[in-house]
Amino acid sequence: MGQADGAKKAFTKALDLSQQPMPLLALLHLGTLCLHSGEPARAKELFLLACRQMPSCTSWLGVGMASLALHQLDEAEEALAEANVLNNRDEHVWANLALLCTTQQRFDEAAQAIKQAFKLGLSDAAMLTDLGASFFSYGKWSEAEECLRRALGIAEAARTCQLLADALYEQKVYDEAYAMYERALGCPDLPQSDPGIGPHCESRLAELKSVLGYSFNNDNEY
Repeated sequence: MGQADGAKKAFTKALDLSQQPMPLLALLHLGTLCLHSGEPARAKELFLLACRQMPSCTSWLGVGMASLALHQLDEAEEALAEANVLNNRDEHVWANLALLCTTQQRFDEAAQAIKQAFKLGLSDAAMLTDLGASFFSYGKWSEAEECLRRALGIAEAARTCQLLADALYEQKVYDEAYAMYERALGCPDLPQSDPGIGPHCESRLAELKSVLGYSFNNDNEY
């Protein structure tokens, strides 16, 4: 029902009352809830408990994602490798491997991993946006653009629109960047997003009005 805090409390109580071995699904669900609510250290502990009890692709993926969030890159790589051994057709494992590789500037490996994730049907808009942001942070504009366009094809979000606009801006695709900054400002989730998105988009729009105005006045193709 979308009541994440209530679910966390219930799963925590269930684990406190349970005998050994702890209920595996409760460990995995609570680990996921903690990961999504910004508690990666607790999430990692829960996923490791699940791994010790019954290792699976899901439990090792959770360890890998938590380790990534904690910037423990060596541990993240080991965990994701274990997950991949147990199931090499999980698109989220490949996506997180791609995120790990971009963070370590291993861009050829990242390209191979993201290609595999796309092939397996990655449809997680938040993950695609994070990948786009990571590629963007290292100046990989076209790779960022591809991930962000895929994310927008799944879900509309102000952060995704802004990042795609930035990627287009860096590639000097100014007309589409302008439209995308406007789209970001019109996203329903803007009030709940990073408060810096609105001012950033407005600043870029003001700049692009001047750039595009110059083009309109001096380039007959426009």
